[in-house]
Amino acid sequence: MSNQSERPWSEDEKYALLTEILKKAGISSTYLVRLINDFRINPNWEHIPLPHGISPTKT
Repeated sequence: MSNQSERPWSEDEKYALLTEILKKAGISSTYLVRLINDFRINPNWEHIPLPHGISPTKT
């Protein structure tokens, strides 16, 4: 029987872990937005769940 912990992490699991690390790191959202802009990351807003009542244009 294979040990579940020996399997490779999926990309979704890696993203979930990275998200939790960023949430707990105490890094300001302003700095994270600057990183996103500096790396020219263009979110696909149609595929990103947003909090209820929030649009991508609100900050």
